[in-house]
Amino acid sequence: MTAEEQLADKFERLIKDHMRREKLSALSMRELARRMTDAGYPISHGTLTGIRNGRSTIDQRTMESLCAFFGVPESYFWLPRRQALLLGRLADLDDADLAAVDQLISDLHSRRTGRAQR
Repeated sequence: MTAEEQLADKFERLIKDHMRREKLSALSMRELARRMTDAGYPISHGTLTGIRNGRSTIDQRTMESLCAFFGVPESYFWLPRRQALLLGRLADLDDADLAAVDQLISDLHSRRTGRAQR
């Protein structure tokens, strides 16, 4: 899978998560560009289409805008796919859910550390 295809895959996941959160049945790149621009992250639908179709990479400014709009850290785009997908799923959790995930991770680390010391 090329870097552009990996980027497109991660971008598609962000779009689907956004559509689910916003309860949208469809979202064109033109509409997404309008929403991002209205939110203070100006971007063209052509840029979004190129990313979504795996035909282009992104510059730092575009990556920052996408991350800010979708509520994910910049590392989302350079983490391995599985970690990026998990990170993207965290974006729509409320504080109580995030606290539960944090506790689960702490418990897993404790178990692993305890196992390693035996």
